[in-house]
Amino acid sequence: EGEHKIMDCIREWRASPMWEPTVRHCMYGLDADLIMLGLVTHEPHFTLLRERLRHRGGKRRTPTSGGHVGDAEDFELLEIALLRDMLYVEFKPHSG
Repeated sequence: EGEHKIMDCIREWRASPMWEPTVRHCMYGLDADLIMLGLVTHEPHFTLLRERLRHRGGKRRTPTSGGHVGDAEDFELLEIALLRDMLYVEFKPHSG
């Protein structure tokens, strides 16, 4: 899939001498596996741009924009570094 090719490119770039930790990455998509791919890159500045989803009476969720260009309220940003930190706090081993 396309997102796996993009992630491979990011990994190759990270291993190169041209890697800069200040570079920011932003990917667009609704796939939940993008969240997992973002987590495993360990990039410090990785953001996912996703359309808000609307629930329709137990049926499949659909984007709120309905395929039309909407405004910023139709989208969500997910900061992967923040998610990674929150997961660490939630699941860190207890001392003692």
